[in-house]
Amino acid sequence: MTLVLGIAAAVLFLLYAWYFIRIIKGKPQSFELEILKSLAQWMVQTGPASKGRMWLMYWVSLLIEVSYLGMAWLTVSNPFMHYFTITVIALESYHLLWLGLSFRQFFAGRKPVAKLFNWRLERMSALTLFSYSLLLLITLAFFQVNSL
Repeated sequence: MTLVLGIAAAVLFLLYAWYFIRIIKGKPQSFELEILKSLAQWMVQTGPASKGRMWLMYWVSLLIEVSYLGMAWLTVSNPFMHYFTITVIALESYHLLWLGLSFRQFFAGRKPVAKLFNWRLERMSALTLFSYSLLLLITLAFFQVNSL
């Protein structure tokens, strides 16, 4: 399980690195606008099927996060990482709840695509998950070497 967790942490670290760099440089807006434009274009091309696919993405994201954070909780014995895991769980629970409600409003026609994401919350989530995956990789590499 430690190896799988290490691979998952490395993948998340790499996926969030690009956005993290944009946030740190203070220029995430152009990246976020590109994401929004691409999403809108994809939704137009996909048509009504985009609703089901977006909900599928949402539930798969939830499953991945639960699995990832659950593995971290069970694998890592470092008390600081346990506290940090609880913090990430709380933040991501709020984030996914907010996003789910936003999707619901969007698909009911009560919210425009431009307001689909709370970018401040998205940035906070990205910064937290990037930092968490980095600390998890360090913890696994230096403090749980025998478990690999």
